[in-house]
Amino acid sequence: MPWMGQRPESHSGLPCLGKSMNIPSETLPRSRPHCFLGRESPHDACPRGETCPLLPARSCIDAKDRPRSQLLAGWYLDDQDPSLWSMPEALLVLRSQPSLQRLRISGILPPSVREERNALKIECQGKAIGRVCNYTPEPLSFDFGRILPASQGALLHVKLSVERTYRPAAEGHGCDKRDLGFALIKAEIERVTRAALARAWIHETTLGWASCAVERLLSATEHLLRRLAARFPDRPRNARNYPATRPGLSVVVAPEAGPEQLLACLQSVTAAIEKIREPVEVLVMARRPEEIFAAVRTRYGRFRWKIEQSSAPLSRSLQRAVKASGYDWVYVLAGSVILDPAALQEALRWRAPHVFAVASQAQGDDSGKTGLTGYRIVNGLIEPERRPASSIPMTLATLHADPQAALFNRQALQRIWRHQGGYRTLEFESLEWGIRAWKLGFESLSCPDSRIRNAQSPRAEAPPAGDREFDRLRFHLRNEVPGGPSLLGLWRKQRHGEHGASARLSRLRNLPACVAHRIAEGSHPFRSFPFQFVCSKHYPRAFDRERKPDLIYVSPYVVYPPAHGGAVRMHNLIQALSRRYDVHLVSDEASTYGNSSTECFKNLASVHLIDGRKEDPARQFDRVARLETHAHAALRQEVRRLCRILRPRFVEVQHIELGRLIEERQDGDTRWLLALHDVLLSDDRSSEADLCELRYIRAYDSVIVCSTEDAALLGDVPSTVVSNGVETSDLPYTPSPSEPRILFVGPFRSPINLEGIKAFLETAYPALLEKIIGLELWVVGGPGCHKQASSIPAFSQKGVRLIDYVADMKNLLANVALTINPVSGNRGSCLKVIESVAAGRVCISTREGARGFTEHGFPSLILADRVEDFEPILHRLLSEPDCRRSLEYTAPEHLQKVSWESSGAALLRVYAELEAGLRGPRSGKRATTET
Repeated sequence: MPWMGQRPESHSGLPCLGKSMNIPSETLPRSRPHCFLGRESPHDACPRGETCPLLPARSCIDAKDRPRSQLLAGWYLDDQDPSLWSMPEALLVLRSQPSLQRLRISGILPPSVREERNALKIECQGKAIGRVCNYTPEPLSFDFGRILPASQGALLHVKLSVERTYRPAAEGHGCDKRDLGFALIKAEIERVTRAALARAWIHETTLGWASCAVERLLSATEHLLRRLAARFPDRPRNARNYPATRPGLSVVVAPEAGPEQLLACLQSVTAAIEKIREPVEVLVMARRPEEIFAAVRTRYGRFRWKIEQSSAPLSRSLQRAVKASGYDWVYVLAGSVILDPAALQEALRWRAPHVFAVASQAQGDDSGKTGLTGYRIVNGLIEPERRPASSIPMTLATLHADPQAALFNRQALQRIWRHQGGYRTLEFESLEWGIRAWKLGFESLSCPDSRIRNAQSPRAEAPPAGDREFDRLRFHLRNEVPGGPSLLGLWRKQRHGEHGASARLSRLRNLPACVAHRIAEGSHPFRSFPFQFVCSKHYPRAFDRERKPDLIYVSPYVVYPPAHGGAVRMHNLIQALSRRYDVHLVSDEASTYGNSSTECFKNLASVHLIDGRKEDPARQFDRVARLETHAHAALRQEVRRLCRILRPRFVEVQHIELGRLIEERQDGDTRWLLALHDVLLSDDRSSEADLCELRYIRAYDSVIVCSTEDAALLGDVPSTVVSNGVETSDLPYTPSPSEPRILFVGPFRSPINLEGIKAFLETAYPALLEKIIGLELWVVGGPGCHKQASSIPAFSQKGVRLIDYVADMKNLLANVALTINPVSGNRGSCLKVIESVAAGRVCISTREGARGFTEHGFPSLILADRVEDFEPILHRLLSEPDCRRSLEYTAPEHLQKVSWESSGAALLRVYAELEAGLRGPRSGKRATTET
């Protein structure tokens, strides 16, 4: 921090906290022991090798004078350090006044680096009289005052202790390893008259009553907001329609820099607009004397110039300039920014009625100022931040667009400007623009192909610290932010003077407007939008291309890279759907997506990753509980938002766990499909879980299952079988190797896989080990399988090899003799069975494990009634390679029935029938939430 490396010039006002402390702690003198005034300390007891002088106690201690005799204990007394630092606990003594008196202590309290606050506790004569708190990430200059009764003694002992110490070396500020408390500037005892005491009492009492009334008002307001939120959940049906957009572009230049930088900026603007085949106008907004830009204005006289010498905030000038523009899209940039020739052209590709802003990204030396913006909560308050440039060459969503280089939807921007924030800096105002835009249903994007360079702030100078703190507090009063303080908590912080800007902001005339804006925010259609997932939205393709009908595809589990059977199924069916529709993927488990996942997004129109599912381990197999936890609030909010802004033709929900999403159905023209990867209903369908699931299943327009066995379990519910498939285009058959290797693929996160392979290891495998030399069993159990198997003795047998993850299953199948699938109690169909058959490897499976493929009559699929029956079959096939190889090959025309092309065509037929109205909408009744 800069305040750790400056030398204070005086101790009045707000000094810096001291010089750069590079003196090793072991060489610093320790503080004096407890010494009493009027006595001499023994020479050998004083660590400084001195005796305590006999000095009279004074009623004032000034750090400049360094009165050592009155600093009893807990102080760093260094002659080379002008600051008077305390230890975690410190003691000083002051001369008392014979009448009423006030204790005043001024100093600087460092912030708490990793906690919410740092506090200084003040005690006098053994009684606590007050505290000073610092909630900010910066050092707090304080002036504490408290009325004291007349003292019975001549001396007042004051104890000062901090909750958290500050060690500069641990935070990267110099080499100082001391644990610092606070910096004392002045401590004194003032005589107080009874008239002054009466005035102070009246002032504090009146202020206390007013503060109590305001606190009750804020508490009632928050209670009302919570009741309204519970009574009227987010329903975007009443949201205003999004504005239509027309061709054309207005470029607004705000030249806060000098004429040379403005000249370079306008040259780049001229080159950029030459690539645009639409009407373009350029408006140069100057807020400095006209003669400064006279030469530039003469050269670019064809542009519109707006000269105004105003001290109003920059946002007001921008508002007037945007209002004067003539097109629906306005590109705002600072005069110190140089555009890439294709910057405007690339930004215009992302125009859409639901897009609020498209930010350009800085490149090269300015990579720290990307177009990606976000926020973090520091000590309970919001702090805007710029995010590092992404390595993903893809347009991403951003919280708000910095108006130094961004394309804005003019009508949406003017709609947001109707409730002007009254901020003093543009940083927090633009943050409120972005947050309000997302809550209204718009999106802000950051386009990496729209490049700028030499990006600088549109403000010539950094705003004063007081203005920034004022805007931060005002922002919290006006906007609800996840993780931020409540209205009541924020008011109490200001009431006790814990922020430098509280005196201005906590005036009663400022409060009603902020509270009114917070209440009005409740009318926004997406007021509960989860901002923490904004930057997890990817847009692989621009919006300017020819649009297809929109399809929202929702998954509760990670889809990319396709590492498990369900993900492989979804990936291949999405490929088929993307030929006819713009597929927008909404997926839970955002934390499991990485750079390898984004490489698979090319077939998608957009990807929206969500996280936040909270499962109770004790109820992880409770089907009713899974319906509640998987369709959590953040996922429902995102589906609701996309349905509103895209108005899709279809919504396809994956897995019964997300069955409750049908409650978000608002538009009768949108068809909803439910894809059941496995039907969990019992044969009689009479349990509570069965009835609950059936209630949601019946509410969908179409139900898709993986096998005929699952379709039979649904009974009278109409369904369509879209079976699992396999890629048949490049599968040349190669005979299996002679080595006796057995393969089992099944992630242990599914209990049936773990129980199935465990049963095989305990029954059939020991007998095979005795009969077959060199037998190996390869088990692909997914991430964490080693830990799960470590407590099971059966996995420690000879030849058992555990594998976490395999990217290419084809190479793995080429190196094994055959595969097994000893699972029981499963539903749906096992993709690993058909993959083994298509790869030319015999698969021995239980009848339940082969569901969905038994009717095709594949010779390489051998069924067994029990896991114990695997042993004789495996012994024969491993001992007689020729017999095994005679079963392996399957003709391509036979495999074509189970190819992904066939499955994708079957799914597209379902969509075509729904689109043509052959199945029509259902009764329109939504599934109820009763369980």
